[in-house]
Amino acid sequence: MKGINNSKKIKLLLVLLGISLLVFAFFPTLGRYKHRTSHYDLTEWDGSVASKYRSGSGTEVDPYIISNGSEFAYFSSQLKHTDYKGVYFELGNDIVLNKGNASDWATNAPGETWPGIGTKDLPFAGTFDGQGHTVTFQNAMWGMFGFVAGKSGAVVTIQNVKTAGSVQRSPIAHEVTFTHIIGCINGATVTKANENYVGGIVGSVEYTQVGS
Repeated sequence: MKGINNSKKIKLLLVLLGISLLVFAFFPTLGRYKHRTSHYDLTEWDGSVASKYRSGSGTEVDPYIISNGSEFAYFSSQLKHTDYKGVYFELGNDIVLNKGNASDWATNAPGETWPGIGTKDLPFAGTFDGQGHTVTFQNAMWGMFGFVAGKSGAVVTIQNVKTAGSVQRSPIAHEVTFTHIIGCINGATVTKANENYVGGIVGSVEYTQVGS
């Protein structure tokens, strides 16, 4: 600062100090914004059904990404029209498939319940990768999937997903045929465990491999 008098030096230092304070104040704000959950990112299902998936085209290299409960409900609803044979899906977030606060469910049960994915007439036949995310239920009649069925030479895969909360019957799937269940972990309470064809992961299996 040669040639600058003391008064100007002080003013310049004050300006630089002010800029520094603004920068330090701004970056935490950016951090909070980056991790803020937008309406589109909400993972707690409110009973609504999305009109599409977050992203992807359903191929092995570009799977459909399911990021919230509404998209998961859309996934379930489409099983009325297709079995998704040869189509790939991934979870993009943890998902709570019920309204309400999970810690308060004992006295304040949520208003939405999960219908399950796939029916006996039109079972799921695609590939689903939970990417290590957790799906939480509250006293759902079915777990994530109702009925899953591949064929010899076209085996279905469900992998890397965790479950939590409570479910009346098997948390991952009720009935599976020609399916690989890999790396799935159940943390949900099964409330009708004494019924037939109810298990901690799947209820009824045929030509199916369950493992880590």
